[in-house]
Amino acid sequence: MASENLDERKESVRETLEQYIKEYRIFIDTCSILHESADEFWRAVCPLLQKYNNKIIVPLRSWEELVKHANSKAGSALSYRAESCIQKIQSLRKEGYIEIRGE
Repeated sequence: MASENLDERKESVRETLEQYIKEYRIFIDTCSILHESADEFWRAVCPLLQKYNNKIIVPLRSWEELVKHANSKAGSALSYRAESCIQKIQSLRKEGYIEIRGE
């Protein structure tokens, strides 16, 4: 019973995400990019972005903040995470899923 409920919730979330990708432009902020669940988000959203020929927009300020974090206090958990996120964004940008835009 609980498994069915969880599956129903997951399907509902997937349908909502698909609707958003289909109808809106989505902006993502620095905290969301750095969030530990971001990789799960990218896995879920990329097929939908391709399906609806849409992109996630990363504001230039968020990109600059990631670069700042990656370059500060070498060896900190935040700098490692920011560097990893920069690599992921660059890869997704090359694949056509992300656009970096100025304010």
